[in-house]
Amino acid sequence: MGSTLENVFISFGSAAFGVVLTLLLPRLLSHWQYSRRDDLLGFWESTWQDADDPNQWVIETVDVDIDSGRLRLRNANNIGGYLWQGSCELYDGHYLYGTWKSLKKGATSTGVFSFLILPQAEVLVGQAMGQDKHGVPRTSDWILARRKEDIELGKQWLAKHATYYRGDVKPSA
Repeated sequence: MGSTLENVFISFGSAAFGVVLTLLLPRLLSHWQYSRRDDLLGFWESTWQDADDPNQWVIETVDVDIDSGRLRLRNANNIGGYLWQGSCELYDGHYLYGTWKSLKKGATSTGVFSFLILPQAEVLVGQAMGQDKHGVPRTSDWILARRKEDIELGKQWLAKHATYYRGDVKPSA
């Protein structure tokens, strides 16, 4: 039989191992799940309604990768000069939900977003919520598409399904 000190070390080591496993296992499982979703990872064309002018669509590219067991979205080539990063999770196999924040020095812009993955997994349609330049909460339609020409499909989907879309596209028949 070991000494009391050995038992304390074994108990402490077991508890520490349990804590580490509890923290790491969900991240590892999520990383494994997301790494198998080639339909989500990689570069996307992106457009969203400017919170200050719903008829203005901001255009950019978005890179989706995995960070700390979650999907990470990072933008580039934004025509408005916006620089942001988001983090999200997959729900029920065809919804993404998460948060975004500005990476611009001194900016305090943050918000939430959600997407529906359309059946062919080449277009995601959703909403972002954040604040306009006066601090008023606003929602904006947001589309991610694998190809630039599919952005229009996302706009048509949003117009046809009566989301809060108020922009320049009318539903097609």
